[in-house]
Amino acid sequence: MMLTLKQTLADQEDLASLCADRSLETDEIFPGNAYYGGDRILKVYSRYNLPLKVVIPHGVNLNDHFVWASEARIPLPAIFSFSPPRTRAYEKETNKVVIPSASPFLYLIELLKDQPKPERKGTIFFPLHSDHRVTIEMDFAEIAARLDDFEEEYKPVTVCLYWKDYVLGRHEAFRRRGLQVVSAGHLYDPYFFWRFYHLCSMHRYTAAHHYTSALLYSVKVGCSFFFMESSGYREEAEEAVKEELEDGYEPADILNLIKALFRDPIPKATPKQMEIVDYYLGTAYLQSPEGLREQFLKAEKWDKSLYWVQRSEGRRKFLIPTYYQRIIYYLAYLLKKIPEVLRNGLRGWGQRLPGPG
Repeated sequence: MMLTLKQTLADQEDLASLCADRSLETDEIFPGNAYYGGDRILKVYSRYNLPLKVVIPHGVNLNDHFVWASEARIPLPAIFSFSPPRTRAYEKETNKVVIPSASPFLYLIELLKDQPKPERKGTIFFPLHSDHRVTIEMDFAEIAARLDDFEEEYKPVTVCLYWKDYVLGRHEAFRRRGLQVVSAGHLYDPYFFWRFYHLCSMHRYTAAHHYTSALLYSVKVGCSFFFMESSGYREEAEEAVKEELEDGYEPADILNLIKALFRDPIPKATPKQMEIVDYYLGTAYLQSPEGLREQFLKAEKWDKSLYWVQRSEGRRKFLIPTYYQRIIYYLAYLLKKIPEVLRNGLRGWGQRLPGPG
């Protein structure tokens, strides 16, 4: 199914349902592949319908050292990398074959390139967002007032909220100012990226007061991005989560470069802006449907055969097929569960015995 602009707009009529928390429904071995519907985009584009044997990063990180533990640990043979800095990180922190590849969002743009283009007007704004583990606290009323004070060139202003912030009631501050509130949906919604594309396609400008993957995605959709000065925020999370977030922070020099490039509103993205967007989204690695399918088939083969990984410095390492690693992990999990099953079974059996007399 190809989600249309018409359906995206219809979904905005019931944001409470669109943004309601939900469980993840996927047949992917690595659940993160299904975040934002990335796996569905790649499968539709390549006409491939098996669970992917490749890890698909769900965001666009700018650093060359941090890797999510879940991406590194999952027994799959390969991982996609959108940029050279991420390739260095994956080569250092994982035992996977690192495949230079384009972001799933670029493949979505290819799927939708022949769709009718709506008239662009105004600005769509992306606040720093909360999620399952982190709650963002900031002065939403003050932000709404500043958005309402935009010059006419940048109006009307639409606020695109992440699902968690809608659930937390952040939309109320913007609606009190008469600003339209929209959402691309839940992290686990398979059509999240599709809605994001359609919502951006209606606007001339996009804005945020922080670095976000939305900057890169929206510029590729055809928007001109600019930063709005931040009034500060606070993250509320458990200490372990805070440490993980700090490890994954974007390098200051890269952030400063991006902030300088996108500081001021301009009618159209410059070649220099597009260059950095293409660099981090992996535009140079965009495959044909047949090329992407071939990458998936190679990973399928590696999954069940001895394979080796070679790093840029020449180091090689042979690895056990990940298919059998998953079987071993599953058997170990069952063995750990046997005592619990036996205890519960014996307890139930004892309760069924007749009492004395």
